[in-house]
Formats: sequence, C-alpha cells, structure tokens
Amino acid sequence: MSRHNPRRATTPAADLPNLPAEDTAPLLPSLRFRVVVSLLVLWHLWAVVGEPVEFITRLGFGIEGSPAGMAFNRPVRPYAQFTYLSHGYAFFAPDPGPSHLLEARWQQADGTSQQLRFPDLRRQRPRLLYHRHFMLTEFLNNVHTASLPEGLREDEQAETRAWKASREQYEAIRDSYRRHLGYRLQVPWEGIELHRIAHRAPFVPEYLDQGVRLKDQRLFTELPDTLERLDNDGEPMEGPQERHRSFPVPLAAPPGRNPFPAQREAPGTAASPEPAARPGPEVMPAGPGEPILSEVGTEP
Repeated sequence: MSRHNPRRATTPAADLPNLPAEDTAPLLPSLRFRVVVSLLVLWHLWAVVGEPVEFITRLGFGIEGSPAGMAFNRPVRPYAQFTYLSHGYAFFAPDPGPSHLLEARWQQADGTSQQLRFPDLRRQRPRLLYHRHFMLTEFLNNVHTASLPEGLREDEQAETRAWKASREQYEAIRDSYRRHLGYRLQVPWEGIELHRIAHRAPFVPEYLDQGVRLKDQRLFTELPDTLERLDNDGEPMEGPQERHRSFPVPLAAPPGRNPFPAQREAPGTAASPEPAARPGPEVMPAGPGEPILSEVGTEP
C-alpha cells in the first residue's frame, strides 16, 4: 500500500513539452573559441618550458645557450619577458650545488677588526627578507669574474677585452654592495672588503659515516678572487696572482682565537687550531647562525 505525499508534485509525461534533441544538449563554446584558447594555452606552456631549455644549455652566466635551445625559445622570448617567465632557473635535483654567502670585513676607527656575514636567518626576518639577501649574495657570485693576470692586462684581443669588461661589471656591482654596507655601518666603504664563501651540503658518506652536519666548518670555503697558480700536486703556489686562498671558514671563533688563521696569521707562525664544529639542523638551506653585528668578536 503506497502512501501519497501531498508535497510531491507529479506531472504527467503527456504534459511535458517535446523539446528538440539539440536544445537538451549541454551548452559548449564554439569550435573556433576552443581552438583559440587551446592555442593560447599551448603558447603559454611553450614559454614556460622554453626558458629552462635555453638556460640549461648555457655554459656560464651571461653566455648564450646552444643553437637548438635558443631557436626553441626565441619565438616565445618576448612573451616570457613580458610575463616575467624568464627569471632565473636552477633545478635542485639531483645535486643542488653549494650556496654562496658574503662576508664583509672592515676596521673601526680604533683599529679593531669587525666582520659580518650574510644572509643570516637570525638577523633577516621575516623569511622573505632572508631570501632577498640570499638572492643578492647568489647574484654577486654569479657575476664574479676573476681579475686579469698581470701578463694579460695590456693585451687587446677580443677575448681579453670581454674579460676586462666582465671584470669591470663585477667590480661595479661589488662596490655598490660596499657603499650600501658603508652607509648602514657608518664606516668608510673603501675600507670594507667583501669575501665570497661557498657552503655545500655534506655528501651522503660524510653525513652517515662521519656525522658531518650542515653547519660543519669543513663545508664552508672562501673562494679566491683571482686565478690561482697550482703546482703539480694541485696545491696553490705562492705568487702575485694569489690573493685569497680557499680554506675552511670556522663558524665562530672562541674569544681570543683568530677566526681566520690561514689568512691572518703572520708568516712563519703556526695557525691556531680550528674550533670544533657546532651541531645544527640540516634543514637550513644557507647561511650559518652567525653572531649578529653587535655580538661579533673584535681583535686588535
């Protein structure tokens, strides 16, 4: 026995209007509209892929990519630049490579030496500000060009002129950093030295077998500013071309300990033992937890 629901209205099938089949079909855009939208989507995807393809074939900063990569990206390059799809690309697998920091060193009016390293997670907050400093240090490292050896400074070949121009560009950018630091630190910018430091991640055997962590001092290396001459064993040779020698940079020197013994110890004196590495988390992408400017140690 069925119960009648008065709230449920029923309409006899005979009372339904007879609609044509095409009127009951879902409404879709026209074929021409769909083709145009599909082409625009493909064009945008081409621009997204084109810049990384050309970038990955470059030999170095500012060097053009392979002819095939350039030809693939050339039609969509103006669109990629207009929509800012041509920003820097770097893929983080399988090897992200080292990050790069800057360390400023200068002397105060009383003759004491000071140093400041950035980016620094403790000083640059929020995280976006730290990221901006990180991009500044990476950019300066990317445009770095070693100074010309003395034997090539008078050479006028095309390659040497390009080398000179690239070095002048780097020095102009580097000096703009120094002037800004001089303004912020209230010291003459001419006395500020900027040193590039590479910070690599530990290799798997180092991490598993030796317990090397991200902030281990052995992972920090000061990069030279000039071309170094190497002997048969691959060791740097003393000479006019060598200004900065690569060596592990301690994270923090104990009071009274020279933080950079390989560069600041007087000739003929033994370098101070390197301080033990401090444990730290491995999730920090770059920038050790350096003391802030007001806490850095001074030395006479």
